[in-house]
Amino acid sequence: MDAVYFIYPLDRDQDRWFWAVWSHDVPLITQYAPTDYGISRDKPCGVLEQIIMAYPQAQALMMSHVLARDIYRRVRRVELPWHVQQHIRETLAQQKQSRELHFERLGFGLEHRQTPTALKRRFRELARRYHPDSGGSEALFVGLKQAYSELMRRFL
Repeated sequence: MDAVYFIYPLDRDQDRWFWAVWSHDVPLITQYAPTDYGISRDKPCGVLEQIIMAYPQAQALMMSHVLARDIYRRVRRVELPWHVQQHIRETLAQQKQSRELHFERLGFGLEHRQTPTALKRRFRELARRYHPDSGGSEALFVGLKQAYSELMRRFL
């Protein structure tokens, strides 16, 4: 077997097709970087003709729709260079850390974020203290409500 390929529809109307070709089927198991891939607006028979012209010995991969979607997603992620992927991971970690510090500064400690009941109890304590009618700052109270709603979404 010289090469393997698959064709995957990208939308319900099947106007766009993702296709990928691997030189053999071993890299498909260990890594998802294909030899060649692309997105086409041709009908699947047109895409198939392009693949067969470029890789005459190619064999079609028979797989479930779920596996094909998984492979498509992995191939698209591999498209970014490693240093870009690393930069994205570092930025996300920094954002998470700054969010955690923000919650700590507002008064939501780690012990208050363990259960919805503890979070609600802490929010009520802080709301009584920082409510504008009790002499608190309106901006701080709005930030407190936003942080509370964001933290509560984690439990839903």
